[in-house]
Amino acid sequence: MSFGPCPHCHGTGVCPGCLGTQVMPGCPTCDGRGFIEVQQQTPPFQLVLTQCPQCNGAGTHRCHYCNGSGRCRKCRGSGRVE
Repeated sequence: MSFGPCPHCHGTGVCPGCLGTQVMPGCPTCDGRGFIEVQQQTPPFQLVLTQCPQCNGAGTHRCHYCNGSGRCRKCRGSGRVE
């Protein structure tokens, strides 16, 4: 059995999608702003800024490549593959 560096993470073991931060910038719901505009249902029907329910105001979302683990999926964080 011969092991070499993982071609996905280049041997670092770190997720190439989020670079180990476990989150990715730019929440798809609020475009990374952390808030969304909601129109009030009662008069005067103004637009109100409210915290984004998807990212809880962070403006980021969990990395979909590593599912928030920060490790490379291909080598499971070891940096080596067979």
